[in-house]
Amino acid sequence: MIPAKREKLFVAPGAPFDISGCHNFGAPLDKLEQLGTNPKCATNEAGEAGTRSEPLGALRKRARAKYYSGHLAINLAQLNSPLKRSYLVTHFRCAATLEQKDTKITALYCGHRWCVVCNRIRTAQLLNGYAAPLAALSEKYFVTLTLPNVPGAELRATLCQMTKTMQAIQDKFKKRHRRGLQPWQLVGLRKLECTYNAKAGNYHPHLHFVISGAEAAKALIAEWLERTPTATDKAQDMREAKDGTANELFKYFAKLVTKQDGKNVTLTEPLDTIFQAMRGLRVFQPIGIKKDVPEEIENLQSVEVEGITPAPEHRYFEWVKGGSDWVNSETGEAVTGYLPSRQMDELIENIQSINGDKTAIKPAPWTGALPAPSHPAPWTGALPASVVIDRNLDRWIEG
Repeated sequence: MIPAKREKLFVAPGAPFDISGCHNFGAPLDKLEQLGTNPKCATNEAGEAGTRSEPLGALRKRARAKYYSGHLAINLAQLNSPLKRSYLVTHFRCAATLEQKDTKITALYCGHRWCVVCNRIRTAQLLNGYAAPLAALSEKYFVTLTLPNVPGAELRATLCQMTKTMQAIQDKFKKRHRRGLQPWQLVGLRKLECTYNAKAGNYHPHLHFVISGAEAAKALIAEWLERTPTATDKAQDMREAKDGTANELFKYFAKLVTKQDGKNVTLTEPLDTIFQAMRGLRVFQPIGIKKDVPEEIENLQSVEVEGITPAPEHRYFEWVKGGSDWVNSETGEAVTGYLPSRQMDELIENIQSINGDKTAIKPAPWTGALPAPSHPAPWTGALPASVVIDRNLDRWIEG
């Protein structure tokens, strides 16, 4: 149980970190939406591939994201899912080791869509890549196309059919414009999304768009209704895109937390169904605009951290089981000083199955010696070996 009141505790970055019992304390409110990335992160002036600059506070948010993401992934791994191994990779390996040289922090990331850490990076990339093309669009409209909710067994086929239908619509409009049959072009950005209806126990797949021009937006809805007989006119939506509306497009394709009996809960089975159904499908699709970055993220990434104490020699920090930060095994120093709040721990305790069983797994607080550093191996396109991580991973797979 989480105490009703707790003393606020903050560990300064670089200070010795007492890991035992660390998640019984925390800073104020940790809402899941605050795990989102900072869109102001940009490539540094040197233009080094995979390197950008961000303040120490952004790295602290990354620690918070990893804390939640790790708990989510290990609970998803308890399901009898074909994605089990991928969930375990997220829990045990994603950003498990940080390598510091001067003020540059380097880590390996899993790149999976359910990983909150990787989605922070992905969202920043997409915002930066699409910001200029979307800003250049005139008379922008936010369009939503939907179908009736479907059971989980039909979700994958429905999503595939939706993307196939949309491609046919885009091809038709493109040919009509080339032949001079319509003056406008379909230009904008498309996103595939799915949510879960806990009351009905079914899934709501839908498409979001930012489209240039009212005529194009109206024609898109009309063509969608003509090609999808089960769709209803009242379920489709079109509205003027105000400032910041386009940014809404870059939120997660699946809502991780849902409201149930007044509480924020995470339901593992529905999320796994969505992740399986979306596997291999493109979430974002530009329509007549150019994008500067891919949807997927690079596994090996470096960041220049503003405000961190420079390290002339290479130093390594491990994410500690039962902790909430990366710690240097030789000195006991913490990287960010992040400690989860009561609200965050409640959010993790409410990771549960659809029948309400609270089966959330929380690693026990670390009480032994700090783990030996597992330095990243030279990058060869595969995740590096780590004795501690691999032993745990094998145990989970064999079990």
